[in-house]
Amino acid sequence: MAIRPGDTLIALANWFGLTPFELAVINGAAVDDTLVIGQTLVIPLPQSQFVVPPLPDISEPAAAPVAVEPAPAPPPVVVAPPTAPPPTSGPWTTDEVIAAICSLPWPCEKMVAIASCESGLRPDAANPAGYYGLFQIGHWFAGWDNPWTNAQTAYYEKYLPALQASGNGLSPWPLCQYY
Repeated sequence: MAIRPGDTLIALANWFGLTPFELAVINGAAVDDTLVIGQTLVIPLPQSQFVVPPLPDISEPAAAPVAVEPAPAPPPVVVAPPTAPPPTSGPWTTDEVIAAICSLPWPCEKMVAIASCESGLRPDAANPAGYYGLFQIGHWFAGWDNPWTNAQTAYYEKYLPALQASGNGLSPWPLCQYY
């Protein structure tokens, strides 16, 4: 989606049902990066579900009456990122990791490239934002650090549903699908 005058990361994330952090991470940006008009953001939705948000109102606000005293801002809420559970197995060799990925009926070489992009082919990769394993699945699950379990979870929870919904099983990995 191309950025228009008045678009903000927060408003776009809310419109598409994402957090600003998720939208920033998907686009390789930081939450506080400035959006540039014409910049393209990747929105992780099937094309059939994509609806462009209404144009932001960028008109000049009417002169407001003079405020007496602004209310003090509430203190910022600090949310600690989830901590990843410690790995339960491994270490895994690269050959074992690739064998696990290629054990499923999806494009083997492409999925190895995606796992390499997402986690560096590290089954125990954990992102403080709550993404786990080879394919950086967005929730914790038993066996997340086992390449066989992680590949199966990615296949059944991400690849197949995306393939059925949009015809593109690689769409759950919007940046890495092009590697």
